[in-house]
Amino acid sequence: MLFRTSKDSIMSAFSFFVKLPFSKSILHKMSELARGKCLAFFTLHRVLEDTQEDLAHPHFLNRTAITLKQAQTFLTRMHRRLPFISLENSLDYLMGRRSLNQSSAVLLIEVPYIKTIRLLKPLLEEQKIPVTLVLATESLNDGRMPWMDEIIYRIGNAEQSELTLSFIDRSLSLNNVRERMAAANLLVEHISHAKKETLKTRLKQLREAVPEVAVHPASERICTVEQIEKLSLNPLFSFASGGKYRLPFYDISLEDAQTEIVGGMTELSGMVHRSLVPVYFYPLGSDKRRKQDIVRLMMDSGLKAAVSRDIGVCRPGDNMFRLHSLPLAQSSDSFTQFEMQGLSDAIDDFLLVTMAKDREL
Repeated sequence: MLFRTSKDSIMSAFSFFVKLPFSKSILHKMSELARGKCLAFFTLHRVLEDTQEDLAHPHFLNRTAITLKQAQTFLTRMHRRLPFISLENSLDYLMGRRSLNQSSAVLLIEVPYIKTIRLLKPLLEEQKIPVTLVLATESLNDGRMPWMDEIIYRIGNAEQSELTLSFIDRSLSLNNVRERMAAANLLVEHISHAKKETLKTRLKQLREAVPEVAVHPASERICTVEQIEKLSLNPLFSFASGGKYRLPFYDISLEDAQTEIVGGMTELSGMVHRSLVPVYFYPLGSDKRRKQDIVRLMMDSGLKAAVSRDIGVCRPGDNMFRLHSLPLAQSSDSFTQFEMQGLSDAIDDFLLVTMAKDREL
């Protein structure tokens, strides 16, 4: 309890400090001295335009999307202090093949929406920022958004004020934005713990209950295989695997995991072999009971690493199949998160050593 209280007090003081205009450069230097050199995997889910229509988009309201202006601010500021490197180069540093002489960043785009790429590509090219797109083969083949995004999109555009589904033990109110987003997140969380066939059945029920979006408009489409192949010619773009169906790993069978991980990787290799980096991106969380089996499947399929949604930064020697990341989202200032992570680790070490010495005395 004392450890937690002491750490919270120190972090509260630093949280106030970072709001001061002159503090950014000082904080960066302090954080790097405290943390040491490391890599930050920044994940960006989706980018929308700065228009009234897009500001009312369900993904923006749910904070899974940011505007182009926000993306430009984030990337420009981070690139100034943390140079972006390619995902492939980051593996060399983490595996000890090259010495990490300065802290660096890696940019991952979680979903290859056509609109996101169209908006971001000029900015990435202007600043020469390498980027990795996470690809799920089923989305590439049918052009549909991932199932979790579809839930948010459908609920956000639903015409009814109440939703009743057989697999939820209560009716969900959809009277306003807050209720709609709460309902969408509840459904994502609920369905993400289902097995593959159950997930598909429940998605079918949801589509029948909220039929307003039978066909996604062009602005909601995923890049086609042809567009991905064209992007693969650009040296700034590389690709990582998001599986076949973006299945969650909470209650997945080994057979389904084989299809999801190995099958998805094999299909991607045939599409973008020369630009494919052997890294997997976990779409959601996973069950620790399956961890070793999942990692073994990844290694057998030729994967070298996996990035999770666990918040944090990475250092050489970390578990290559449980790499941490930081989201580029409305709800968090990822650069400040990055800096505070370093100070938090240093404060942990300082308090542990200090309290150990006090106990010895």
